[in-house]
Amino acid sequence: MGKDESPILQMKTGRSGRSLDETRRRLLEFLQRNAVHDDISSQIELAVYEAIANIIEHGDRAYRKSSVQLHIEIAPPEIRISIRYRGNEFDITAIELPDLKRHFHSGRDGGLGIHIIRTLMDRVEYDFSGNSNELRMVKKYSPS
Repeated sequence: MGKDESPILQMKTGRSGRSLDETRRRLLEFLQRNAVHDDISSQIELAVYEAIANIIEHGDRAYRKSSVQLHIEIAPPEIRISIRYRGNEFDITAIELPDLKRHFHSGRDGGLGIHIIRTLMDRVEYDFSGNSNELRMVKKYSPS
């Protein structure tokens, strides 16, 4: 990698729990190798995990065998994440965030993945074309 090139991780992952675990491992290794602070790494790991877990759990069954593409670029002052996958349109930026007090009092398990993603990331964008979804997330970052 040249002096002016940003570190990039590109990978494809399957839509299974085992694949998700491997994705998390590789993501954390990439962030650690590039000296990203632990608190930022943890936030990115959780947001990516929640996004891919939602694709696995709620995605259209017709696309179960298609992969999820992950692209992460460390380009201070930010880290850019793109997750692409085939399936029906689902714009997480258009979903109203839950009232947390009401959610917790309901006794409901789960259901906070979108809230977690949108809270942890500094910018979340979504695009849909054909049957291809792209979730773009940005985390502000300044290396020490």
